[in-house]
Amino acid sequence: MGEQQDAKTLFIVDDEPGFRTFIATAAGREGWKVVEFSLASEMIAALRTHPAPALIFVDLHMPGKDGTELLMESEMREQVPNVPIYVITGGMAVNATAAKLIGKGLGLNVVETVFKPVRVQKIKEILASH
Repeated sequence: MGEQQDAKTLFIVDDEPGFRTFIATAAGREGWKVVEFSLASEMIAALRTHPAPALIFVDLHMPGKDGTELLMESEMREQVPNVPIYVITGGMAVNATAAKLIGKGLGLNVVETVFKPVRVQKIKEILASH
């Protein structure tokens, strides 16, 4: 279903509930609707049934499928090829760079890698640019 875009909706997939709440609160204050997922598989399922979001935040390190594996899913290329994607990580820059390059190589709109801890101002800047 994803091709029809849902304006001002942000999908965030991150296994840390506190981080998802932080993003949801910051985005909500900026007028965004936030849909949270703790696993990549949950977001893939949502892409099949919901309109595409306007923006996606993907954590790189998660249990099950990690962020790189999520970017490689066919649903991502089919449902959200033009949706801006931000890779979020508290890990090594080299892994984040690899994920970004893989996503771009698959034709996804991977915009930037954001490193944890993330400041509210950075979230506001990202949201304002979309």
